[in-house]
Amino acid sequence: MIVFDLETIPSERALAARDALWRPDWRGEDDFVRYCSTHPALCQIAAACTYDTEERITDPGKKMTGGEKRIIGLLDEIIGRSGVVTFNGGGFDLPVIAHRSRVLGIDVPQFIPRALAQKPWESGPHYDMAQIMRGGSGRMQSLQSYAIAYGLSDPKAGDVSGSGVYEAWTAGR
Repeated sequence: MIVFDLETIPSERALAARDALWRPDWRGEDDFVRYCSTHPALCQIAAACTYDTEERITDPGKKMTGGEKRIIGLLDEIIGRSGVVTFNGGGFDLPVIAHRSRVLGIDVPQFIPRALAQKPWESGPHYDMAQIMRGGSGRMQSLQSYAIAYGLSDPKAGDVSGSGVYEAWTAGR
């Protein structure tokens, strides 16, 4: 079973269309970057963090970098041979991979259509922890809130949280 999370930044096309996408209620550039970085069709993949629960050959938090085509190819290869665990992956990570594959002119990984068509009550190939923790009712809460509730380390406590990826990317970190 592969656990993964994408880190995304605004796509070049979104940055080029800044004026067309701009909303009058945004307070500044940070709102634009946040919007594009979290919109499945307007972002691009900066990195993927993975953990292989079965083989334990991937260090927790190992980052895949080297360009989107490489990252998507590696995810297709490793997820294709086992299941995948995400947090809101059906709502974000998997659609991002599908959109970026099409934009880049490469095949959408085979596991994506199966995972996106999967019903919440069906098992595998995709286990979306946001849906499982929510229990099929109520509003989805943050990964941070669940981690704190279960006594796990705060996922926002690292060097760079999701909101800081674009700044780190532009700084070359």
